[in-house]
Amino acid sequence: MKGDEDHGEDRLSALPDILIIYILLRIPNTTLTQTTITTITLSKRCVKKLVVTGYGDCKADEHPDPDPDMLKINAPYILSLKIGGYLLVSNILLLNVSSLVEVNLNFNKCENGATIDENMSGLISSLFHVKEFSIGILCNKVISRLQARGFTFPSNLKVLDSQDVTKSLIWPNTNVDSSNNRGWKYFHIRERSTSSLAGRISVKLLKSKTKVKDRISALPDALLIEILSRLPETKCAIRTSTLSKRWIHLWTYIPTLVFQRGYGNAFLASDFFPSIDKTLTQCRQLKLYKFELRCCHGYDIQFESQVKNWISYALNCNVEELYLELFSEGSEAEFVLDDFFYINSCITKLTLAGCIFIPTGAICWKKLKTLCIHRGIIDEDLIENIQRGSPMLETLELENCSGFMLLNITSKSVKNLIFSGYVDVDDVDIIEINAPNILSLKICGQLLLWKLVLLNVASLVNAHLDYSLDMDDDDNIEQEQMMLKQLILSLQHIKELKIGMTCFTTFFRLEAEGFEFPSNLKVLDSLEGISDWSDWSDLNDSDEDSDLDSITNGD
Repeated sequence: MKGDEDHGEDRLSALPDILIIYILLRIPNTTLTQTTITTITLSKRCVKKLVVTGYGDCKADEHPDPDPDMLKINAPYILSLKIGGYLLVSNILLLNVSSLVEVNLNFNKCENGATIDENMSGLISSLFHVKEFSIGILCNKVISRLQARGFTFPSNLKVLDSQDVTKSLIWPNTNVDSSNNRGWKYFHIRERSTSSLAGRISVKLLKSKTKVKDRISALPDALLIEILSRLPETKCAIRTSTLSKRWIHLWTYIPTLVFQRGYGNAFLASDFFPSIDKTLTQCRQLKLYKFELRCCHGYDIQFESQVKNWISYALNCNVEELYLELFSEGSEAEFVLDDFFYINSCITKLTLAGCIFIPTGAICWKKLKTLCIHRGIIDEDLIENIQRGSPMLETLELENCSGFMLLNITSKSVKNLIFSGYVDVDDVDIIEINAPNILSLKICGQLLLWKLVLLNVASLVNAHLDYSLDMDDDDNIEQEQMMLKQLILSLQHIKELKIGMTCFTTFFRLEAEGFEFPSNLKVLDSLEGISDWSDWSDLNDSDEDSDLDSITNGD
């Protein structure tokens, strides 16, 4: 454990976001409520606490277990066990709980007294080794009956009454009446004051919940700030300031700022935008890793000057990743990017959605590696301007953009091109792609086009086709088949060609017509598994009457 603590900072920082949030929430136990499981097996070392609350009613003939009346627990690594609620089972068997430190039993069962007593005595006998053993009020009658029978209780056992008073079971001494005790000298629970039990029962007042050491707050500031920066929104990090004085100002140092306002969000624009102003005035971080502003159908043009100030703030903090989504309620792009935005030497990843591009000079994004433009109107000159001013650009993604007929990607640095959807606002029927240096190409989404042509993709290594043309009549269906056929033929030279689910209908029409698919073709099934076309072809040949559903399901 000491070794883990010495290297805790590095190992915790490397955890996925979801696990770090899990740590923050501090939920280390496993809870089973009203289950019908007959054997609970916990073999993972990471599970330290097991809580079984109630056991559901199930018929014996529906149970796979040979003994449906028995609940078995096999958990060699848990440290804490709690069994409570109403149990519709006759016997509870602890197979292996060798690491157990604390146990709490507080349950009731529908069986007769003798059966319950026998089961309880077996449970207690198997828990002599634990450090803390407590029994709640629901089990008190059973304990009284066992005492009357002369059962020997362990010294670690404590019984909780209705007022959460823990009574330690005492052992033989000269001050206790030992008549009719049959080995165990004295035990009796009565509603009396603490003073009246003096000399007979040792009483300790305990809180109903054990105070747990706050190990998260004990971590160094740098690690806590790293954890806070991985939360989904900045407002989540701000809420941690209420935990204690230790956390009040931690969020102000996070290098990642994320603000979101979606469609129909109860957070009004009149509250949302001023709240960002307030947040930025309290931030003390001089260097930002990411700044994200999402206004999905929630951008209001009256706050344009404020948004520009926030962008300026992020750029002055040398932000590396910038995400702007600024759609109005009508899904229109209304935000015009200022000239200062086009000259930057720090941004490495840039995503722009709902923005209007009107650069008055040359673009200069010296360190930009990834550029994603969503629903932007971009002409061919702007595309060329971006390439000239982005010498390190590797990935270009255009989603539902318009304004161009030729997508001319001649930059030698661009290796990945994603063409996702095309919005036909200028009655453009044909789009041509000339990208002689790219290595990866993905064409997806809904294309409001008549035709997509690949002029030059000589360096291409892999491609993924997963698009639709939204055509219904017979002439359009024929054109859709012709387009897919031409794309496949244009990509015969590449190493790997993937066909996605969206193209399946057209794909199988071509196959039915006898079109010969190249050997580099792979098909993505509904589970996104990849299979060679040869496998699909063999399957189809073996059963000519099989329909599309049976083929895609692999039946």
